[in-house]
Amino acid sequence: MVSVTISGMRSNLGRIANVAAAARAVNGPLVSVSSNVPYARSIEEGHRRRVGAALMFARGLAETRPEAKRQIAVAIIQGPVQAGAAKERINQLAVRNVRKYTPVLTGRLRDSVQASGRIQ
Repeated sequence: MVSVTISGMRSNLGRIANVAAAARAVNGPLVSVSSNVPYARSIEEGHRRRVGAALMFARGLAETRPEAKRQIAVAIIQGPVQAGAAKERINQLAVRNVRKYTPVLTGRLRDSVQASGRIQ
């Protein structure tokens, strides 16, 4: 008679469930950044500007993308709490990057850039 015993299966299933929960935690939009000033879109797209489009959102988000991929890949393996924390860090990085490219006259537009939407 032959007997086969699988050891560690329960532990491995728990790890897989943890990764699945982390993936659900980061499902949906990863980054949401906005400005509440009415002229933000005009500055971004270059309407009524002699110097052209600032593209601060486009440039800031493009700069955030590689770090977001790295952080999410690591966090998903660690679990849902870490995945949620990574999502928050990525949103704050996106805000910093967008602000870095925002043209400054008074600082109101730059200061209005914020993480928006559901970040959890």
